[in-house]
Amino acid sequence: MLLQHQSNPCLVNRAKKTPLDLACEFGRAKVVQLLLSSNMVVALLEDERKEPMDSAYTTPLHLAARNGHKDVIRLLLKAGIDINKTSKSGTALHEASLYGKTEVVRLLLDAGVDVNIRNTYNQTALDIVNQFTTSHASKDIKQLLRGQSPHLFSHEPSEVLQGSSQRSNHE
Repeated sequence: MLLQHQSNPCLVNRAKKTPLDLACEFGRAKVVQLLLSSNMVVALLEDERKEPMDSAYTTPLHLAARNGHKDVIRLLLKAGIDINKTSKSGTALHEASLYGKTEVVRLLLDAGVDVNIRNTYNQTALDIVNQFTTSHASKDIKQLLRGQSPHLFSHEPSEVLQGSSQRSNHE
């Protein structure tokens, strides 16, 4: 209704989030679809008012990935969002990996996200999983990430040895 009355969907709240950010964060696919069909879609997807190295900076894709909203991610990708856009914490792949969203990691990998991108702390998504997570999901995510980029391994000796033996078995 607000869009019908020419409301600006690019306005941000105190947390510097747009309506698209909020819809992506909370998995509201129908709202996302409505916002993406507005004439402001380019401005929503490429919000230049946000500063990428601001610690609060995030993108709709990062928010959807962190929270595991695959349907929303598909809508964003179809609309042309930059899958490799980085924030201080990295790409949406970094977010999904850190939060244990295995299916989102798979979706982003299938969509062509660059697994070699490093965040401002010089970490790849695999580095983050190795350093910060221990869940069963993290084991699956490690396997997915290694499958995409066999030359990426943790700096932990046991991980490197394990990874190289897996790689030699597949070659």
